[in-house]
Amino acid sequence: FASYVNATAMRTNWEKTTAKAINYSFYMMIACLTQIVVLLRQLLHTQAHSVASNVSLLCIGWQTVLDAMLCISHIFLCLVLQPLFTAFASVAFFKLLIFCVIEMKYMAIIIQARNSVNNTGTTQEQLRQQITLLHLKFYVSLMLAITLFWYVGQSHKTLYVMALYSFWVPQICWNIYSEYKKPMHHHYIYGMSLTRAIAPLYVFAVKNNFLKEVNSEFPTDLAMCEILIAWIVLQTAILIGQSKYGTR
Repeated sequence: FASYVNATAMRTNWEKTTAKAINYSFYMMIACLTQIVVLLRQLLHTQAHSVASNVSLLCIGWQTVLDAMLCISHIFLCLVLQPLFTAFASVAFFKLLIFCVIEMKYMAIIIQARNSVNNTGTTQEQLRQQITLLHLKFYVSLMLAITLFWYVGQSHKTLYVMALYSFWVPQICWNIYSEYKKPMHHHYIYGMSLTRAIAPLYVFAVKNNFLKEVNSEFPTDLAMCEILIAWIVLQTAILIGQSKYGTR
């Protein structure tokens, strides 16, 4: 009886991987800071209740779920790749700040604005119930998105990423319904469209990223990235077109 075992040893160059991870975290932190700035600009743009009430809750909620997923993914990377903890922890912190503090607060402001515009006479208790329900819907949506990623994200990766990055579609539809031309500032639209594309493009388009250093078989998908860019550009163009030429 003879037994043969073939083993392949993989050695990770942690010095090289750390350098790439730090570069990635630097660009992601710049993207996060840009998102914070344009979010604050959008908050100033929608100070009036009449403007804030025309912002799609689903659009902001969609982006909140996306930011929460990125936060969780970076926390996961912190746990799995301990030598790169600092690089990913900083990105996770900024993403936590964006979705948990700014975007959740912004959705609460939109709810208050709609109550004010519609003259519903909402009491403080009813408002607290609405915000509690908002949080419940957010966490259910987040769990659903993570579950879909687990079961569908690998087999239908392109379709899943396209759906995840369709965050402007609810606002486009809401503009048509409300016939309001400019509920979102152009800086917010352009800033979010550009910065949100950084993470997927780095992961799936950069051939020598830090993930390749850890796992040489990590896939790249240039075709999906091209489709993603075209899809985000199309959504952005429609939103800008609605603000200039009318919602319909």
